[in-house]
Amino acid sequence: MHTGNRSGNVRASSLLAMILFSTLASCAWAEASFQLEMLSADQLIVAPGESTTYAMRIHNSGDTAAATGVMGQFHLLNRFLPNPFTVGPPADARCGSIHVDYPSQVWFVTESIAPGSSLDCQWPINRPLGSKYDTWLVWSTQVANPSHTDLTVIGTLTNTSIATRTLDFSVDDQGIGHASIELSIHNGGALPIHEQSAGSCYAGGIEAFVLSGDGESSCGEANFGPPCFTGGGYGFALPALQPGQTHRCTFKMRSFQPYTHPLAAEFEISREQGTGDGIMLLDRNEEDNRVAAWLGPVGAQGPAQLISLRWPALAVLVLLCGLLGLRRQRSRTH
Repeated sequence: MHTGNRSGNVRASSLLAMILFSTLASCAWAEASFQLEMLSADQLIVAPGESTTYAMRIHNSGDTAAATGVMGQFHLLNRFLPNPFTVGPPADARCGSIHVDYPSQVWFVTESIAPGSSLDCQWPINRPLGSKYDTWLVWSTQVANPSHTDLTVIGTLTNTSIATRTLDFSVDDQGIGHASIELSIHNGGALPIHEQSAGSCYAGGIEAFVLSGDGESSCGEANFGPPCFTGGGYGFALPALQPGQTHRCTFKMRSFQPYTHPLAAEFEISREQGTGDGIMLLDRNEEDNRVAAWLGPVGAQGPAQLISLRWPALAVLVLLCGLLGLRRQRSRTH
């Protein structure tokens, strides 16, 4: 009886919240425009059992006073893991109460904000003691043309980077360019990281090929790339690394047509870095997770046309690379 009453109360409360949310949207949000600005850093290091502070500014750039609804999305894993990160309550009551739809989705409704005015909101982000995985958080306004914040990565975090170096270059009798490239990956974090792959997708007219290699220092087969939908991809399997360890290997590239100018192949590793015991960490610096390998004279790096296709959205990259890594980890385990 008590369980049924509690479930009924939860459903009634959720329905009331949805009605209120929809009413406010139809009455106010369509008439206003809001911009979100992160006031805290885009990376927040917090240990299990501790809390960190997240701050955001909500600016009414419209011409009428209105309340606004703001939706927060954690990494999808926050929905499925037993110990998800939580948010709230806010330091300023004008920011409204935090409501939870799923462990990966939270929302709140502010008090009315005057035109041209801003409201600064601040909440604690709590990491449970049993938490092992990192997460990320992004906010968006619930209007016809929403404003989004950038991703904020939260947790223990790590720091993995990749680099390339052209070792030699030559042009054969048919005018085809050939280059040997060194690919390196470095674990600058405090925890071991699991094996992974580095690569990208061919796109459009393919001007150069990334080739498999052989020999002790070779990167091996070039078919460990991300899922690609535009002409295939390329990539190499990279080993597990201890903190401070660097792995280097070599591969070859060749031009498709007679060589006329430097060409580049883009290599990328996921922001998600698995540890040896299956925990997922997030990289605190995504910029050094991506690098171009150059087919051309040593030291020449442009102008060039990248032969890779960047992902249309970060969320798609994170999800697909994460699933790919898990699949390969399982296949190698079995």
